[in-house]
Amino acid sequence: MLLIAPAALPFVLPHASAASTIEIVVGPDETLVWEDDEKFLEARITVYGTMVVRDYDITYNITQSGLVAFIVMDGGQLTFEDVTVESENNSKYMFFKVEGRFSAKRCSIDALSGSFLDGGGIKCVGGTVELEDTTVKDCESMAIYALGADARVTLENCTLTNGAYGIVAKDGAAVVARNSTIESFSKVGMTLNEAKATLVHCKVMASTAVNDTTGIGSLTSELDIRDTEVSYCKLNGLELIKETKAEVVSCDIHHNMVGIRMTELDGDVTINGSRVHHNLDGLNMYICAGVLIEQTSLVDNTNGLSSKDCPGDGYTLRGCHVGNNSQLGAYVVGKGLHEDGTTWTDLAGRANGVARLIQLWTLGVHVRDSDGRNVTLAKVNVQMANGTAETDYTTDSFGNVTGGIVLEGWKVLANGTRVDAGGHKLTIKSGSVTVKRTVSMVEDRNLDITLGEVVPVSPLRTPLGWAVIILIFVAIGCAAMYWYLRLR
Repeated sequence: MLLIAPAALPFVLPHASAASTIEIVVGPDETLVWEDDEKFLEARITVYGTMVVRDYDITYNITQSGLVAFIVMDGGQLTFEDVTVESENNSKYMFFKVEGRFSAKRCSIDALSGSFLDGGGIKCVGGTVELEDTTVKDCESMAIYALGADARVTLENCTLTNGAYGIVAKDGAAVVARNSTIESFSKVGMTLNEAKATLVHCKVMASTAVNDTTGIGSLTSELDIRDTEVSYCKLNGLELIKETKAEVVSCDIHHNMVGIRMTELDGDVTINGSRVHHNLDGLNMYICAGVLIEQTSLVDNTNGLSSKDCPGDGYTLRGCHVGNNSQLGAYVVGKGLHEDGTTWTDLAGRANGVARLIQLWTLGVHVRDSDGRNVTLAKVNVQMANGTAETDYTTDSFGNVTGGIVLEGWKVLANGTRVDAGGHKLTIKSGSVTVKRTVSMVEDRNLDITLGEVVPVSPLRTPLGWAVIILIFVAIGCAAMYWYLRLR
């Protein structure tokens, strides 16, 4: 059956007909076509069959999510061509739910509802969403939400703008974006949680007026990003977490707090031919292994890279340029750094501001008394070899300095000269007991301090001692009075 909405029908105002609020259902064997018209939408539309909307302006104004929505059921197909969807009075309660197939070309879709937990916007639940030359803007939470191993989203020359999130993909969903822009988001441009994403020739740019933004966040997911610009995020350009597999190829990552933050990664991460510049930290790595950075420029940042607690096979700089960073080329705590043909200048030959590299190690400190008991609130003072005070620490209830003390082992100056830090002087004090140690850091190490015998409490400083003292003074006074009276 072919159902065609007559093009000659007048524009229907929201109060014109009660019938207009009844849900529209397109059956499995039906085709509904809306063409070359405009409509004020007040009802939910559920598509089991086929619905085509061409050259159409759709407006809505509702106050409860779900009263107006396009629901595409499994096996159903919804096609938009040259369609505008707009809200009135800043209404943001409409959404798309796609279990079947939804495609849109040359469309503008405005102000969709949703939440981070429940999804929203164009909500692809095991279905297929294909957008081309289309803009999705001003959504309540996200423009696109993809859920499930069968969910597939493809963007070609699209723009997602002015939402909290651009795309959220979870639980096996796959997203492919080409020549597309995700911009002016207030939280995260793309969030991946056990999902897959490919971006080619895209731009991801946060709202510069909002704090705590991240361009792309990937948790236990697969990310392939090429020839893409990620910029102006107040937190991270890319954040790769816990077993994420990633290829970052020929990308331009700039003006973020951290260009690429990596946490608890274990191999299968490659950054190749990219430029990471004008960030606070170009790269920031924590407990990462098997990361390869090759033919990449880490330049014009505050620090080219920072890393902490990476294992021995942590990461390799191969054929990279690390230079013209205002402070350090590399700030390394613990193991992890491997070099293979690294040039410690930028392409113009400019070195790093303070030093090429500072290598630091973590000193664990545990304090106990002479009876083997943990000492709480012991004061630990650290001074450099030249006597310059570094900082003070206090032991916790287990007798440890929580997190250890990070101490410099050596640094390599901008001209390549290595300078050893020498011995660090530690003063550990608890009560009247003081212990001093000197340590040189060539690797992570632990220092176990046993304080000496605690000075015993003088008997005279006990209550009984004070009583004895008082009795002595009384006796002396009585004797003096006796002899004074007798001599008179």
